Amino acid sequence: MKHTVAAKKLGVVAVALVLLNLLYHHYNNLVGHDPIAPAHSPYPRTEAVTSPQEDAERKCEPQKNLVYLKTHKCASSTLQRVFLRYGKEHELSFVLPASSNYLGWKLPFRPRMIPPDLRSPSGKYNMFLLHTRFSEDAISQVMPRDSVYVTILREPMDQFESLWGFQELEKVLFCKLKLEYFKRIYNL
Repeated sequence: MKHTVAAKKLGVVAVALVLLNLLYHHYNNLVGHDPIAPAHSPYPRTEAVTSPQEDAERKCEPQKNLVYLKTHKCASSTLQRVFLRYGKEHELSFVLPASSNYLGWKLPFRPRMIPPDLRSPSGKYNMFLLHTRFSEDAISQVMPRDSVYVTILREPMDQFESLWGFQELEKVLFCKLKLEYFKRIYNL
C-alpha cells in the first residue's frame, strides 16, 4: 500500500516536471524574440487582424450558436456562466452532461455521451459550453454549421502556477516541493 501511494506521488512529480519543462521551452520557442516588443514583455508584439475601415464596416450581430471549450484555470467557469445566462435569456438549447461541467474526459466527445433524457428531439443544440476533449467531427454533429467556436488561452506559466495552487500540489508531492523551486530552476 505504501509503495502504491509513493508511486502515485512520484508520478505526479514527474508529470509536473515534464509539463513545466514543456511549457517553458515550447512557449519560448513559439514566442521567440521580437525586437519591437518591450524588453520586459514576455509576449510577442501583436498586430491588428483587420483594418480600421474593415472594423467600421463590420456589424456586430448576436450569435445564437456557440461552442465554448472550457480551459482549466483560465476563468472559464466565469465566462461559462455569462454564456449560460445569455442562452437562458434567449431560450436557447444546451448540450448538458448528467452532472458537473464535463462531457467526455478520458475519451474525446461523442454525441452518445449526452444523457438520453437530456437530448434534444432534433439532435442539434445552440450552446455547447463544457470541458471536453475536442473532436470537431463529433461536435459538428450536434451543433449547427454557423456555430462560433470560442475558448480562452492563458500565459502558460501563470496557468501552471494557478493550477499548482488550486490542486495544492505542495501537499500532494511527497517531497513538498514549492513552486519557487521550479521558478528558480527555469529562471522565471
